[in-house]
Amino acid sequence: NSSSDDRGYLKPFIADMRAAADRVFDRYPNLRGEVEVGFTGMPAHVLTEAETVFSDVGNGAIVSVILVVCIILMGFRSLRKVGVAVVPIVVGMVIALGAIQLIVGRLTLISAAFMAVMFGMSIDFCIYIIRRTEEELGHGVSRADAVRTAVVGTGRGVLTGGLTTALAFFAVAMSDFVGFSELGITAGTGVLACLAATFLALPALLLRVKPEPQRPNLESIRAATGTPQWRKGLVVWTAVIVAVTAWGIWSLRDVSFDYNALHLLPR
Repeated sequence: NSSSDDRGYLKPFIADMRAAADRVFDRYPNLRGEVEVGFTGMPAHVLTEAETVFSDVGNGAIVSVILVVCIILMGFRSLRKVGVAVVPIVVGMVIALGAIQLIVGRLTLISAAFMAVMFGMSIDFCIYIIRRTEEELGHGVSRADAVRTAVVGTGRGVLTGGLTTALAFFAVAMSDFVGFSELGITAGTGVLACLAATFLALPALLLRVKPEPQRPNLESIRAATGTPQWRKGLVVWTAVIVAVTAWGIWSLRDVSFDYNALHLLPR
């Protein structure tokens, strides 16, 4: 008797329908394996989409965090610095979800997928500032001066890159297709929130957690990249890149467009 598309109503409704089918199979066990029961129509369709969104947001975010943390750990080789880099982005994502709720009021199958991507994109903001702080400490300056130089100096580039990315996503918000429009708003809001959290939280964390001084040995890098073996490797990789690019250009003619929106939904 209800036309509500709320997940809290649809989930027990579909569960009752499945239970009814199970009762039939219990009464006629010979039908198991012979008859397949499926559910379609708007209630089943809306519930499937909702459950997919909840599942994808959670699973995608977890996998994204794990992969990013592993890569940062290989680069920084310090759990402390991994925490310093991850905490501001997690804070930014939480703020972004609240802002998205206020602005858009929902996530869709398209916009929900960006949550995992946002973590991987925004972690760069912290990495640049942390590395610059370490280099300044390697030059012998105090921790407060190192953090200040990193935020003021490298922070300008980080701010420019973040705003550029956010504005590019907001441009997508002008699309007439609601899925892309909400994706643009969601992504742009998320980048801005993570950018703000980086500048507000990261300097304080760097002052509390002592990063190690790093002084890059440019002479050893210059010596290693100047060897004949290195130059031969560059030639080989250049040839591979040119070949792959040519193949990609040639393959453009075979790219097709799928107009069936049902192919975007879970099987």
